[in-house]
Amino acid sequence: MKRIIIVLLAVVALSSCATSRFYSGFTPEASVNEMALLEPVSRQFFLDSKNNEYYSDSLSVVSEKLMEALTPAIGVPVNCVIPLDSLQREEAAAFMAYVAAHDRRQAGEFKIPTALDELLESSGYRYGLLLFADGVSRDVGDYIGKAAFGIGLGILTTILTMGMVSFYTYPTPAVSLMYAAVLDSQTDRIVFYNLREYEDLNTTSEKSVRKQLSRLLKDFR
Repeated sequence: MKRIIIVLLAVVALSSCATSRFYSGFTPEASVNEMALLEPVSRQFFLDSKNNEYYSDSLSVVSEKLMEALTPAIGVPVNCVIPLDSLQREEAAAFMAYVAAHDRRQAGEFKIPTALDELLESSGYRYGLLLFADGVSRDVGDYIGKAAFGIGLGILTTILTMGMVSFYTYPTPAVSLMYAAVLDSQTDRIVFYNLREYEDLNTTSEKSVRKQLSRLLKDFR
């Protein structure tokens, strides 16, 4: 449950900062024929009826594969997918979490991880698009039951308080954060960064992921 609170706080804190940013004079046109997609990384968690949270390897893999397949499908000009080993995946996730914890105006100041820099250089690409997703979702049946209970309690409370406004918070089926960064192996810096938060959209549904990526990467389409 603590993780849910942290994610929701991040959503509130970042909701006013949903604009993508370019750094060092970079433009989407500059990436044509020079940008590869680094294998996406995702951390997906499942919430049970008692609000206990569990990491789901299977949901994470589904999320990663969808991001990998749909990025070129929506028109983003990536030339290939560069696989990441376990160490590179850990560095990618830690780096994106670190950048997200700061004001996005500072994103262009952070040096990209050496492992990812060397990977891009050895692959022959100057730019690498790094995608990272972080989300939680709950069972649909459990969500419907809790939502119905919340609505019913709200109506009952309104009646008992003779029409006074009352609030009851019931759960959303999913909350997700999706990050995108273009890494420049020549300058060792981020040259594009965007972060989007989504409520009621998860990163394991093809329709949802397509919608999220289309918004996140609209500058490249």
